[in-house]
Amino acid sequence: MEAAIKALVAANEHREIVAQTAAAAHLAALIRNDKSAADALELLAIPALLNCLRKGSGEPRASAALGLARLQSIDPEAPQEVFEARGEPTAVAALLEEVRGGTPKGRGNACMALYELMRGHDPAPAAVAAGGGAAAFVGVIGDVEDGKGAEESKGGDSGGATAEARAEALQALRFLHRSVPSVLDAMLEANAPAAYVALARDGTPRGRADACAALVTIMEASPRASRMAAKAGAASVLDAALRGLDKAARGTVAMAVARLVEGVPDEANKLFDAGTHEPLIAVLTDGVAGGRASHPGDAALALARMQAGSPLVSMTLVELKTHEALLRVLKEDKLPLSKQRAAFALSFFGELEEHVARWAVRDGAVPALLAHLDDKRASTRHECASSVERLLLVAPRETTAAVTAAGGRAKFERAMRDPDAGVVAAVRSVLASLKPEGA
Repeated sequence: MEAAIKALVAANEHREIVAQTAAAAHLAALIRNDKSAADALELLAIPALLNCLRKGSGEPRASAALGLARLQSIDPEAPQEVFEARGEPTAVAALLEEVRGGTPKGRGNACMALYELMRGHDPAPAAVAAGGGAAAFVGVIGDVEDGKGAEESKGGDSGGATAEARAEALQALRFLHRSVPSVLDAMLEANAPAAYVALARDGTPRGRADACAALVTIMEASPRASRMAAKAGAASVLDAALRGLDKAARGTVAMAVARLVEGVPDEANKLFDAGTHEPLIAVLTDGVAGGRASHPGDAALALARMQAGSPLVSMTLVELKTHEALLRVLKEDKLPLSKQRAAFALSFFGELEEHVARWAVRDGAVPALLAHLDDKRASTRHECASSVERLLLVAPRETTAAVTAAGGRAKFERAMRDPDAGVVAAVRSVLASLKPEGA
């Protein structure tokens, strides 16, 4: 270890690229476990690696970034030492420069090093955000190995990124967003939704699944993100993901479909034309049958959102008797939120099949909806109120009785103080439609 560090220090001093490449790669390879990481810290490996990152080029910088990533992932003291290391540019700035302009391998290694730095030292995420980390990470995520970035994605143009680099950049960006929520504006400015769509389209299976999860997060955070994702072709990409990814990922993809249509209702028609309801029904029925890989509530929400966006979806789901699976979720699922989502989906069936609405009320739709009338998401609160409203139109007597039995009148009266105008309008309609007690 000591010899490797001395060799790197000497190569840095003389700017010997060949020697730097060999020494940096050798040092990175030596950092494998707790003992080697502790030795590296004690022997001042961090200054040597950072010096190589600042003064080197190409492969030496890539190896230096890898060494920093490995060291920080193993030794809990390393991130603070990296962050506080003296020199210009700072460690954060040097790593971000590598993210933007390094070799394909170097960009991924630098993303990994920044992720470990943010994960291991609390002040680091703010510094990464201030240094333009969001746009830098988006530039890697939306890039492809031949050097052509996603058409809608802005960011670095350093000549392509490997699949591994794109996955590392996504991991780093998601951590940055969780740690510094205000970075969302910079993510949208760099068109992160389009970059996520690009990765969900042509990444590795892991990258595609993680990109779908990232789409869920950003679309939940901003309605604008849903519009940007739609413009980038998210509908067709999510349809392909539902059909092509393994079962473990399909619940997340179903949720991405739900959030996309929630933000851009017209996308329901595109999804219906593509037949996306078919793999969603498969996710739903797999969950009903006890499949552990994906939860039926996610598929139920996606189907409900598609019904809200296109009447043709409801007609098709009635023909396919999808209500049978939804009723089973409503009756048997152990997660309250899944019951709410199944009830939301079932409420659309009443206009075409009145008996389905009555079955839904019979099987507990109203209590399932009332349980989430105070959910933190305004869209969920609106789903609950509007679903009860639809059930009242088709089965007024049964629904009124169920609301009364569950103490729902008082809950709806309290909901009139909801801060969201759309929720209040739906609640007002429910209260107007409820029959007087005893009627």
